[in-house]
Amino acid sequence: MYGSVYTQDEFKRRVSEVCVELYSTNLLSDTVIQLKELLDDCPSFGHFCVKKCIEKSLDFGSKECELTSQLLVRLVHINEEDKLLEALLTSEQMELGFETLLESLEELLIDCPGAANALTSYFARAIVDEALCPSFLTRIENDLELAGDQEEALSVIVATKRLLSREHGIIRLEHVWGPGDGTRSISELKKLINQILKEYLVCSLDIPEAILSIEELNVCPFFAHELVKQAIVLCIEHSDSSKNVGSPIDSMIALLAALHGSEATSNEDGGNLSTNLLTDQQLRLGLSKFASKYLTDLELDVPNAKELFKEFCTSLQRNPVFRDSSSSLDFTAYAQP
Repeated sequence: MYGSVYTQDEFKRRVSEVCVELYSTNLLSDTVIQLKELLDDCPSFGHFCVKKCIEKSLDFGSKECELTSQLLVRLVHINEEDKLLEALLTSEQMELGFETLLESLEELLIDCPGAANALTSYFARAIVDEALCPSFLTRIENDLELAGDQEEALSVIVATKRLLSREHGIIRLEHVWGPGDGTRSISELKKLINQILKEYLVCSLDIPEAILSIEELNVCPFFAHELVKQAIVLCIEHSDSSKNVGSPIDSMIALLAALHGSEATSNEDGGNLSTNLLTDQQLRLGLSKFASKYLTDLELDVPNAKELFKEFCTSLQRNPVFRDSSSSLDFTAYAQP
């Protein structure tokens, strides 16, 4: 028999069914075998397999996107678990699959407004996982610039290159789908939050960079109280009463205000970051958790921790972002003995 057994539409439908089964079972090896059978019947449809797997994941959440990223690697690399003698897809088929995704980006955005951000994550992750060659970005960027009418697609490539060029970018991109990918524990998330806040407070004081790092964790707003708690701990630990007590506190409150979303923060491209990563409820919860569970222990290492916490709450109360959005809330009450 020559040619493909299935039409394009039938092939895509079957790939979609295989993806849905993967999301319910988490069995990557079984999925690879199923896709092998489809690709054996339709060897010229490899790029459609890539395109449909990614498109289908956009209907689900972070866990499914993580599984899809892992699946893409298994399609172009031989894995002992899959018991295959050769990869299912060539690098050219993988690249063509991503190219066709970019070509259909405008249509994807109609049904999935976050498609551009998702594709950026897929591109960056595929390069980190060596499913795509880094030179592919340069080539596709040149092609898009020559086309001249692919602004959305070009923005995905530019954003991908920015992600890859960031400090510790490769390590971060290994978990680009956030905690919802099902690969990280709560303790690991706490460590990552601590690293981001410490890098901001001690090294950079770069609010847009910190916001981007926090967004990548995908822990807000439901886990933002942990961020608030750790922010208080860090700024108290780094406050030096003999010099300028308010400096670390003011810097951390500036970041929390930007995360709250009531003020616009300029990013490196000259635009504004308008976020709603920190809600009033999560802010109150973070303050409450610190006051009830951590303040006493912190006083053992920082004797004036209680005074510094009061200073933090007072500064928070005075900040126009929080004062305007929570006028009836008395933050200083959390610092009362």
